[in-house]
Amino acid sequence: MFRYPDKPRWATAGVLPVLKDEEWLAQLKADGWRAVITVQPDTVQLLSRHNLPLPASERLLDSAVRTLRGAGIPVGSILDGEWMGRRDQQPEGLYLFDLLQWGASWIGLESTSSRFRKLRDVLTDHETTDVRLIPWTTSRFSEFFSASRSEPGMEGIVLKRATAPFVGSLRRSVDNPHWMKVRWR
Repeated sequence: MFRYPDKPRWATAGVLPVLKDEEWLAQLKADGWRAVITVQPDTVQLLSRHNLPLPASERLLDSAVRTLRGAGIPVGSILDGEWMGRRDQQPEGLYLFDLLQWGASWIGLESTSSRFRKLRDVLTDHETTDVRLIPWTTSRFSEFFSASRSEPGMEGIVLKRATAPFVGSLRRSVDNPHWMKVRWR
């Protein structure tokens, strides 16, 4: 069942020093296109937040199949990520930042930390230059945000409350009150 991905609410860098370590997961905010990735038997499908196909290259799709299936992610799984599609001379690639469905089982109601830990655990030894986990931290958010400025293709960070579920809708993208986006540009 397709669910449109959550959208983080806007915040300023002033909120970062008051956030408690381990209560939040901070991930780099890539400047690409939000992608819902569905693992199919012989391919992966990349859809925009509006349920439209993203024009990923065959090379990237093939790499994603090898990476995700090699990591043991079963057919039917749905991941949330960012497609870096040939913008600003950046190489095409796929950053993964959430796991929403494992095979036929929807896990979006599990906590952010639980879903991310599962994604991290299965993907750790299988990342490639094409398909990788988004850089993240659970502490020192101000430093992480400052460091994001020097990362190519990034525009800030997204913070997710560790205990929050995925709040995606069947009809449209919705704001998750437990997610914040802090951009520097």
